[in-house]
Amino acid sequence: MALENFDYYKEEKKGGFIRPKEYVSSIFTIDIDDLVKKGIKALIVDIDDTIMPRSEYKIPFAVYSWVEKVKEKGLKIFLVSNGSRVPRTDYISKSLGINGMALSFKPLPFAFKKAMNAMDVAPEETAVIGDQILTDVIGGNLLGAYTILVKPVAKEVSMIRMPMRFLEDSIINSLDLEINS
Repeated sequence: MALENFDYYKEEKKGGFIRPKEYVSSIFTIDIDDLVKKGIKALIVDIDDTIMPRSEYKIPFAVYSWVEKVKEKGLKIFLVSNGSRVPRTDYISKSLGINGMALSFKPLPFAFKKAMNAMDVAPEETAVIGDQILTDVIGGNLLGAYTILVKPVAKEVSMIRMPMRFLEDSIINSLDLEINS
């Protein structure tokens, strides 16, 4: 059987597992009604540089409003972070009235599966939202979830993380991704 007959190969030719379904400027520009129309029932949302800067504890008021808007539309939300600061993740999750977990080890499937099980949804009913292709998008795509890449909310200042951001920017450029909203 020819390699071109495999669905994953066809997807690879278009960017495959590294291509998000949407690329947006922020969580606030995501069309929640459109997600509901697509059959999405739950969101797995990254914390660091997706909803707030990784260095902060103070949750912006706009994030509280966005979470309430999402809940009003009937969607469930689960926060995930690759960060090791468990107390910070717990504080943010509890403050927003939703579940969450740190030390997610994205793009590995464990946290994504735990989140989907907690929300009682299947991958095709789930959207994964995050600011990194190499963790959030790849992890979500491997599970068959709908993936949304957002621009990071803060400029990277960590010398350790700068090479990763450079690689991410190179991938975005090579995929010719343009912000939808």
